[in-house]
Amino acid sequence: MSENAILRFDHAVTAVEKGANAGQAGLKTVVFPSCLQVIGESAFENCTDLEEITFPGTLMTVGQNAFKGCVSLKKVIFPASLKAIQAGAFSGCISLKEVTFRPGEVKRFDGVRIGEKAFENCTALEEITFQPGVESVASDAFSGCAGLKRAVFMGHLIPPESLAACPLFYVNQNGPAEKFAAKNRIPFVYNEAAPYDDPSAAAKAAFSYRRIKYAVMNALGALFILGALGMAAGFLVKSGWLAWGGAAAGCAALGLLVLLVKYLDQRTIRKMRTL
Repeated sequence: MSENAILRFDHAVTAVEKGANAGQAGLKTVVFPSCLQVIGESAFENCTDLEEITFPGTLMTVGQNAFKGCVSLKKVIFPASLKAIQAGAFSGCISLKEVTFRPGEVKRFDGVRIGEKAFENCTALEEITFQPGVESVASDAFSGCAGLKRAVFMGHLIPPESLAACPLFYVNQNGPAEKFAAKNRIPFVYNEAAPYDDPSAAAKAAFSYRRIKYAVMNALGALFILGALGMAAGFLVKSGWLAWGGAAAGCAALGLLVLLVKYLDQRTIRKMRTL
């Protein structure tokens, strides 16, 4: 590897200035100093040969468009000290597939603010895991990430709109991610279930059981409505047996609805664990 392919900073550098190395041809590796805290705006923008970077444990901010257009970048390691990934920081990094927050913990963001279009059009990115410490994610932070296969929400983060097309969510039961998934008709699996090697199998299983649950809910809901109508008709025609029969049918349907929904929810989780 030529000298121009490696960039080493002085050990006392705490910040990389705005646009300092933007568009540098042939740059493949960057060695940051151990005291680095800030990477400035567009510091490495359009360094198209840059393949891999490892940040020191002191880094706090990755600036706006800092690595935008680094089309060869394949792997990024974020330290625990990180607090902000600003707008467009990794936009257009079309080869970026692995994002590691801590060594051995792939694609995790913990206590990080992720800005607008921070990972826009990272088409090779397949999985994102949001830890409970995530503070905020801009609505379009992951827009155009067409290769995403799953998003895992371990805490109470409200998913950004840019993940509405993600084919599978892992969520906490009754959490905001589950509500978001249901609203956007995204198949989801509860985090109590074991992870999958084949996300398509999980998606199909989740969708199958949700379809059964909704079918049962619709049928019992219809029975409840018929029971209510029967009770009303009984009162109108002054038929006691019709009124009491309708009331009984409605109550029975409502009780069965509650029991069966709980049963199917638990069955879904047990089934997921056996796949």
